[in-house]
Parts: sequence; C-alpha cells; structure tokens
Amino acid sequence: MRSNRRWSYNWPVRRRRQIEGRSVVGVIVLALALAASGTLAALLLYPRFKRIEKRGPAPSAVILTIPQKPEAASATLSDAFRDGVRLFEGTGSASGNWYRFRTARFGDPIFPDDFQLKTWSRGDPQVRQYVELPTNRKKDDLYLFEPTGDYYWRSEYFYRGDPARFRSSFILHLEPQANDQTKIDIMEYLPEIWVGEEFGWSAHAGPLPGFFHDIRMVAPTTADRTEVAKKIEEALAGTHDTPGR
Repeated sequence: MRSNRRWSYNWPVRRRRQIEGRSVVGVIVLALALAASGTLAALLLYPRFKRIEKRGPAPSAVILTIPQKPEAASATLSDAFRDGVRLFEGTGSASGNWYRFRTARFGDPIFPDDFQLKTWSRGDPQVRQYVELPTNRKKDDLYLFEPTGDYYWRSEYFYRGDPARFRSSFILHLEPQANDQTKIDIMEYLPEIWVGEEFGWSAHAGPLPGFFHDIRMVAPTTADRTEVAKKIEEALAGTHDTPGR
C-alpha cells in the first residue's frame, strides 16, 4: 500500500513536468518557425528595396539619315554584320570573339513578331508605335541581337552606387526619305539589368526555393542606341571591325 500511495503522490508531479517539458519544446518549435518565417519573408521582400537608379537623359529618339535607299542600306548592314559586330565593353563567361551582335532581316523567325513586341515593350511608346506600322513599311528592317544572352555591359543604370549589368537587343527601322535617303530609327528591345540574386521559386528548379539571378526589365536608354548609331555609320563607311581585328 505504501508503494501505491507513493506512486499516486508522484504521478501528478511527473505529469506536470511532462506537460512543462512539452510546453518548452512547443515554445522552441514556435520560436524557430517564427524565425524561419521572418527570414523567408525578409529574403522574399529584399529585392523590393534594392537601390537602383538611372543616371542619364530621358529616353529620346536616336535617328540616322543616310544617303542610301532602304533596301540598299539594309543589304549593306546585313553584309557588314554578317560575321557579327563588337558592341560595347561588356563581360560574359566566354572570351575572344564569342560575344558579337548579329542581324536578322524582317520576316526571319528570330525577328520579334508583333505579339512579342507588344508583350515585352508595353512601357516603351516608341516600340508600341512601331508595332502599329503596316508590314510593307517594315520590310527592310533589321534586328540586332547578341545570341548567347550572357553578355552584359555598363550603361545608364546603377545598383548600390555601381554600374549595373545591362543588356538589350535593337530594332533598326528603315524608312525611305526624299532624294533617295533613308531614316534609320534605332529602338531597344528587351532592355534589362542584372542586379544580384533573389530568393524564390522557379518553374525550372522544382518545388524547392533557391537563389536566382535578379533580372529586371527597364526603360530604354539613350547612350546604348547612340553607340549602335555610331557602329552603323562605321559599317556604312566600310570601317567597322571584323572578327580577329
């Protein structure tokens, strides 16, 4: 009988200690869950607070007028850029002549169609106006692009006070003018910056989150289109660079 009473006296104490132990474990688990949730929220929200600024003039038209008809100018540029052309002082994971801009004629499968232009250039009124042009006014146009998608250079955008990695493709719209001249209107297509990494999910990485390149669409620049205009002038004058030079 004595042992039974001892057991009955000690059982509430042991029970209370078990409850208290479980409570402590629960508090720890809750604290860890809250900490993990806070960390996850901070990682997801951090990209919104990145300090990105544009240092340059408001986007404006960059136009060339050359003494050639559109079909002749288009053929000259296609031939001049056939093996690619160097543009900008950029960086990528390859070296040598790997990163060179190529051209595609209007109607080529790689030339962005109206749906792509509308989708990715909603914030660019110049491209929106271009989409509305009839097809016969685009027949001599060219698409200037870097095919690897891995080539970035410095431009008008800054991240944390340093030049952000920037890249873009270009639409060259050729319009006939009086006296057998051509107006070349240079537009940017898919201008974007790479500003570090961001935490999140990707359709290509499965169900688990991870860190991915923080790539953002931005407004077009003026400096880069001006550089393209200079390269066009060099090509038409026969002084553009060739692979190996």
